[in-house]
Amino acid sequence: MKKLLPVVLGATLVSSLIGGEANAALKKPVTVWKVSNTAGFVDVDAAKNSTVYIYKGGKSLGKAKAGNYGSATVAIQPQKKGTVLRIFYKTAKGIKSPETKITVTGNYKKKKQLAVKKFTLAERYAITNDFVKWASLKGKQERKAVTTKFFDHGAAGKGDWFAGTPHGHLQVQDFNNPGYYAFGLHAIGGVAFYSPKDNLYGYSKDGYNTSTAEGYFNIAKPKTYVTKYVLGDNGVVYELKKKREHMSFSAGFGEYNNKGYGSTFTPGKGYNMIVSKDQAAQAKLKSIMKKYQ
Repeated sequence: MKKLLPVVLGATLVSSLIGGEANAALKKPVTVWKVSNTAGFVDVDAAKNSTVYIYKGGKSLGKAKAGNYGSATVAIQPQKKGTVLRIFYKTAKGIKSPETKITVTGNYKKKKQLAVKKFTLAERYAITNDFVKWASLKGKQERKAVTTKFFDHGAAGKGDWFAGTPHGHLQVQDFNNPGYYAFGLHAIGGVAFYSPKDNLYGYSKDGYNTSTAEGYFNIAKPKTYVTKYVLGDNGVVYELKKKREHMSFSAGFGEYNNKGYGSTFTPGKGYNMIVSKDQAAQAKLKSIMKKYQ
């Protein structure tokens, strides 16, 4: 998201710091989103199975592996507006690509971080998967189905999505607008419990077989409750419980506007999350998170 003014280094020194001359035959890396002064990552399209690097002048800010599809998410600390970032990748054979330069934009306010730590994408997946195993057993005991489809939305703007909580806005979808560090809280993952029409209890993939417009309507019984649990990176489970007729995939969430300020779409009255009173869920999340701290 935002950028700092770079230190200009001589070509020889820069080459020695990052290793080797660029191969002009390779394509330049492409950034997916803008980078703001409260960005916590840079998404980059590069060559598949390459390693993507981000530098500020001659200083490395981070690196990450690109997968089979050539996409990489490089975690960074927030940078000042105007900072120039240098982005390049190296192939599996160590061949360096031409550089792409981007300038950090925005003037957003950084929030005090309430998170236990900044979890990687892999850690968030692992924590969510462990929680889902517990939630599946809970669902079977309580005759509920469990889906990880706790949040989704249709066509929307370019702003980050969030949930309203007693502890402030919790970021649930990060488009770097305004970005990770503009939120004190962030979702690790989440689940939704519902009374299934097919009477199959525990973990279910049915949430992914219904459209955003249909929501829980086709999978949950009429006039029954749907309960969302959102896992905060502060170790707190947040909850929203509504009748099926009043619960959609986007219920409980809002979106910042295209400039990363205010809200284009708010959760609405009665749709802010509460701290869940499910003490077993609270204890389970904390015990799982300890493994990754």
